[in-house]
Amino acid sequence: MISKIWLALGKFVFLVVLAIVLGYGIAAWRVAEFGNERSDEPADAAVVLGAAAWGDQPSPVYRERLNEALMLYQTGRVRWIIFTGGTPKPGYLTEAEVGRKFALAHGIPAKAILLDTESRSTWQNLTNAKKLMTTARLDTVLVVSDPLHMRRAMRMATDIGLHAKPAPTTSSRYQSWRYWSNFLWRETSLYLAYIVFKKLT
Repeated sequence: MISKIWLALGKFVFLVVLAIVLGYGIAAWRVAEFGNERSDEPADAAVVLGAAAWGDQPSPVYRERLNEALMLYQTGRVRWIIFTGGTPKPGYLTEAEVGRKFALAHGIPAKAILLDTESRSTWQNLTNAKKLMTTARLDTVLVVSDPLHMRRAMRMATDIGLHAKPAPTTSSRYQSWRYWSNFLWRETSLYLAYIVFKKLT
């Protein structure tokens, strides 16, 4: 009798673990697949989600997001660029300020730039960008970030009420299998944490 109970319990645990693994795998596939979606429509603004800055220079990951936003502006897809992101340490330039510095150095006029220097997460990037858009009377936005970040970012943008379309970077630091898989693991976990627990990262 006891052996049958243990056998049944073992089967139950196996099925639960299998369901978790399969569910995670499906979520990871959807995160990766969504990164291929790109809008060709114009918008009022591009919002660049924050990424690490090294002093007064963008990190390689951030630079690709900045280049994408600059391309959208230079080709007439957007009329404004919104840079988001604070700083982890007082006394350093914020991510948004580093983005603005980079854009100005590449010919983007100051009057076309809006800054959020307070946000520290994707959720805050987007909510603060929405406040800036409301003040500037902007309605539509292209969300610029890495492809694997796009599903979580776009889900948050929709939940916030932004009229947003995806604009993933066309290149990324995470092109090797190791970096790509690590980033996919992280983003899938964060996406599920947001969907299930509404964790605002």
